[in-house]
Amino acid sequence: MGRARMFLLRACWRLHVPWLPEELCPTAHPPDFRMHYGGAAKSALLDALIRLGQHDVASLIVAGTANSDAFVPRDVAEWLAARGFQ
Repeated sequence: MGRARMFLLRACWRLHVPWLPEELCPTAHPPDFRMHYGGAAKSALLDALIRLGQHDVASLIVAGTANSDAFVPRDVAEWLAARGFQ
């Protein structure tokens, strides 16, 4: 169920924002201006999920992506990619 919810969350994100935080390259020259917004976007997403009562999804995100701006845990992203879900 968590994988399905992460897929839907990522799909809804892409409707409003054309990039995912994990797609940004921190070593790009000139620096990618979106790097400034990656952490802020993840924080806003987590705040919104908690405000809407989606504590299980928020905890899944925090547990799987503690040291990055990504909001889809690596194992879930790999599982979705292996099945052709982009």
